[in-house]
Amino acid sequence: MAPEISEEELRVLLARRQTIGEAQGIVMERYDLTSDGAHALLVRLSQENNIKLIDLAAQVVRTRQLPHSRGYQMILDDQQSQQD
Repeated sequence: MAPEISEEELRVLLARRQTIGEAQGIVMERYDLTSDGAHALLVRLSQENNIKLIDLAAQVVRTRQLPHSRGYQMILDDQQSQQD
């Protein structure tokens, strides 16, 4: 049996999901990636830089760009080449 989720927890989860979706859309448009490619890029940047996905997504939504960090260009190039 699944644990119950309070109404407040559900609101927080939905807000986080929306923020990640907005960041994904920004990345899709800005870097010409598919939905899956944009999500994979965000996840990989999050892992490579030890930043929670929601925090990275909030930063992308706020600044409208990916953070320039260690391995940024390599990760971006890898995602774009997988789509070709």
